[in-house]
Amino acid sequence: MPSRSPDSPRPETVAALNRFSRATPERIEARALLQRDDTKFLLRRAELPSLLDALASNYEVVSATGDQQHEAYRTQYLDTPGLTCFHDHRRGRRPRWKVRVRQYEERHLAVLEVKTRWSQRRVVKSRLPLDETATPLTPAQMTFVETHARVGGAELVPGIVTRYQRATLVGRDVPERVTVDWGLELALGQQRVRLDELAIVEVKQARYSMSSPSMHALRARRLQPGPMSKYCTAVAMLVENVPKNGILPTLRAIEKLAS
Repeated sequence: MPSRSPDSPRPETVAALNRFSRATPERIEARALLQRDDTKFLLRRAELPSLLDALASNYEVVSATGDQQHEAYRTQYLDTPGLTCFHDHRRGRRPRWKVRVRQYEERHLAVLEVKTRWSQRRVVKSRLPLDETATPLTPAQMTFVETHARVGGAELVPGIVTRYQRATLVGRDVPERVTVDWGLELALGQQRVRLDELAIVEVKQARYSMSSPSMHALRARRLQPGPMSKYCTAVAMLVENVPKNGILPTLRAIEKLAS
């Protein structure tokens, strides 16, 4: 992958993020939510400043490094040569798993992560800290994967890479995290797709609720929740001749937002 980072936020987004109070370490820890209900929304990147303004009184921002309130993520996905994880997703199988190495680029941190989807919204994440250059997996890391997923660690090979910028908000009075992603780049080998005008907002809740401040703000903008897997979107866009049933609604929503 190239060394450059995905797009930095535009000035109006920076201004909106600067209106948030900073979350304390205690608040961040209390809102870790590794077991949670997730709801995703796709929107145009230009809509972010208005949405952030609506959230500033009920949420605090997680500072990444220094004064920066966003950070670059790089995620290397691992799947079998036959794309078992991808096909389980598009077929709607549950439980299903994603295995990935996520790097927090400015902080020079990385984790091996197994994400288990138990139902439409319910997600459990298991994480193992590791070195930044962590593929292929070591025997101990393969054992970690096999402990948390019905996927053989030795079968997994690196493939899709995603990069994007993320700002993270935590609820002051609600057990909730809200992540805001933009500047999404999808890659497979030398192939690249950039979705510069797309933003992804994900509301992560201890238990699903439509009455939280973030859900109210999103609904007030007539934004509808929908599926959005960065990994599966990347496979559908970059891998030739893969079935796209189950992914087509996301591809159409992205095309509509880009038009």
